[in-house]
Amino acid sequence: LGILCPGQGGQTPDMLDILKGEPAAQVVLDAAAETMGVDPRRLVAEQPEDLHRNAVAQPLLCAAAVATWTALRPRLAPVRAFAGYSVGEL
Repeated sequence: LGILCPGQGGQTPDMLDILKGEPAAQVVLDAAAETMGVDPRRLVAEQPEDLHRNAVAQPLLCAAAVATWTALRPRLAPVRAFAGYSVGEL
């Protein structure tokens, strides 16, 4: 199993919707809100015009990737490789 994390360009106002029912992901997004100074869930819903600014997009994409991985990890077989494009490499 390999995990590929995206780089910038795929940010949308609904990009975090898939994580709404995932408690573990919400913990990550709560921590991201503290670090970023703005809740990523609120950011995507209320400030979509900012989603492609580097200062917003990069931390947002990192938070989304970590939150998604946190939700998926217990359900998946061991991962053999991680890869990413641009900020997704982190």
